[in-house]
Amino acid sequence: MKHYLLYGLLLLAALVFLMSWYTASHKIKVGLVYHKDLEKMVDLVIEAAERYSGRELSFSIIRKPVDFDKDEIERAVEDLHREGVRLIVGPTYSTQAQFMIPLLEKFRILAISPTVTSPAVLGVTQYLVSISVSDEIQARELARAAMENGGDVLLVLDERNYVYTKNFAANFISEYKGGNAYIMTVDEKWTPQKVYNICEQLKPRTLVLVCDFDQASQVVKTVMNLDHDFRRILGSDMVSYGVYSIEDHPWMKSVEVFVHYDIESEETFLASNPTLAPLFKDQSMTFINTFDALLLMEKLVKTWGDHPESIIENLPKMTYNGVGGEIRFTTGLQTQRKISFVHLGR
Repeated sequence: MKHYLLYGLLLLAALVFLMSWYTASHKIKVGLVYHKDLEKMVDLVIEAAERYSGRELSFSIIRKPVDFDKDEIERAVEDLHREGVRLIVGPTYSTQAQFMIPLLEKFRILAISPTVTSPAVLGVTQYLVSISVSDEIQARELARAAMENGGDVLLVLDERNYVYTKNFAANFISEYKGGNAYIMTVDEKWTPQKVYNICEQLKPRTLVLVCDFDQASQVVKTVMNLDHDFRRILGSDMVSYGVYSIEDHPWMKSVEVFVHYDIESEETFLASNPTLAPLFKDQSMTFINTFDALLLMEKLVKTWGDHPESIIENLPKMTYNGVGGEIRFTTGLQTQRKISFVHLGR
């Protein structure tokens, strides 16, 4: 009798092992495509998502950090396709999205981006959806904020992410009625002298930063050393991309940044989840939206598996309530959500 009991226990253990192995080996794979600079942020986002869920996510994550290189981005999508991935969280930038779209359509992979916003890529294909609103909305809101001061405006554009910045500038200029809009581009070679010359000759009243945090910080620090005083400094969502420490850049505390989430909803979420508050402290919009995109993907996978067409069909019928508030999608898969302006030093 003892032998039978022992054999039964061994058989049960073997079945448990086989079921665990089968579940692990057949777990849905989701790609995570993001800019290379965000490696530490992505670690923290995944930790926060798992801590909030109280367990590991229901899908396994295959990470693909990329830059702005077209060949590198295409290889990343091709690699994910060979791995059997049909769903992606990402990419981070609109220029990256533009390079991905042809392969997303070819392989029928659905990408849900936390932060892509350019009209040049949103609505182009059903296989790319963003939880951020289009720059047509953002540029309009920033233009209206700038018009409260009147006078001329200086737009500082990041040359690397040209798909985003080119469309943003066009939308902003078409909306802005308070004066002239001057453009300055920044890349790794730009010098403070460009800012000096523009401020001295043109004397713009408002500075609008359409670049990443590090670039914006260099420009604002340069401005502080000038006699010229801007009445207001505004930032596009790109200023709140990535990872940064506002304490190391105190001159950025007065910058008002457009973010694709409801600041009140974030405060309510953290009040209800105090154990997560340390992970969210001083985090960028990229962190918050990537967290929401991961948990949205969790909901989608649990409901429709890794079937892009089923998800695409049902997205307009559902609502997702995340850290940044309620998110809905139109029949054209455009995002509808409440947005905010946030002082970086709040």
